[in-house]
Amino acid sequence: MKKLLMIPRINELEENLKLRDKLNIGFEYNDFFIPDLLDDEKALKERVNAYKKVGGFNTIHGVFFDICFNSSDKLIKDASYKRARQTLDIAKELGCKKIVFHTNYIIGFNSNDYKKMWVERNALAYKEFLKEYQDIEILIENMFDNNDILIRELLDMVNDKRFRMCLDIAHANLSDESISEWIKNCKKYVSHIHINDNFKDVDSHLAIGDGNMDYDYIISELNKMDDISILIEVKNTPDFIKSYDYLISRGLKL
Repeated sequence: MKKLLMIPRINELEENLKLRDKLNIGFEYNDFFIPDLLDDEKALKERVNAYKKVGGFNTIHGVFFDICFNSSDKLIKDASYKRARQTLDIAKELGCKKIVFHTNYIIGFNSNDYKKMWVERNALAYKEFLKEYQDIEILIENMFDNNDILIRELLDMVNDKRFRMCLDIAHANLSDESISEWIKNCKKYVSHIHINDNFKDVDSHLAIGDGNMDYDYIISELNKMDDISILIEVKNTPDFIKSYDYLISRGLKL
């Protein structure tokens, strides 16, 4: 079974809810990785309370700006843990099924010691979060990773059924590794997928069909996967509808 998701916009929530019910989709909240909102107690409470009324199957994107669980600077590491727990607390309050965090490692730092440290220290962080938040699945998303090696090492080291992968296929398209390799190597870890389109140049979050990614192939691979959620991660509601119609017309099976 697959569950399609969209990003709700707080100023369009009523219209988004109507679309959700019409298409039988879910939401992925993209509000709570924004530091200014997390630091505004009044606005944060209002946003959480607005989404509390939503119900249904929902996921949430965790913090990622400047997050570094593997930092050697204790102040930075402690701040990263604090921000992560803020969004984990919000996820728990909203009853979200899954939360997404980015890999956030330095791509050009080709030191084996750094890579080893990144895996080990991130594993410690996620094991701690999994112990504290036992009712939510935590997902690690490939950001601008050159390949899938380190993310698989991290998943293997944590080795927990509630720690899975969010495969961002558009991000994979920007890497040194083909989309087919990403899917082949990572599919056993994948619980959640982000999709949009680009021209293999920048992370443009285009509507599906507006770039040059091979979505006939991608759809055929998605149809082989069971028990996953898929976020159509585009810039606005019209692009979501365009992408949804494209996927269904090309044979995506829900």
